[in-house]
Amino acid sequence: MLPKPYTVPTEGPVGRYLAAVGQHPWRPAHIHFKVTAPGHRTLVTQVFFPDDPYLENDTIGAVKAALVRPVEREGDHLTCSFDIVLAPAA
Repeated sequence: MLPKPYTVPTEGPVGRYLAAVGQHPWRPAHIHFKVTAPGHRTLVTQVFFPDDPYLENDTIGAVKAALVRPVEREGDHLTCSFDIVLAPAA
C-alpha cells in the first residue's frame, strides 16, 4: 500500500498564511528518508509517486521531477527504485 496525501497543520500562522494566499494545505503522498554514513554529509530527501493529484501543486513546493518515481507490483508487494548518493563530508 502506498502512503496517502495529507494536509499540513492549518491552525495557527501556517493556516492563516495559506488562507491569505488562497493555497490548499495538501501534500502529495511521499516517503521521507534521512540517510547518514561516516565520512559523508547527511541527506534528507523524499520520494513521490506518479498520479498523485497534488504533485503539480504541493503546498510547500517540494516536488521535483527526479523525486517522482514509478511503482511496480512484485508479487504481494510494491517496489520503487530510488537511488541515493551521499556527498563526502567537507
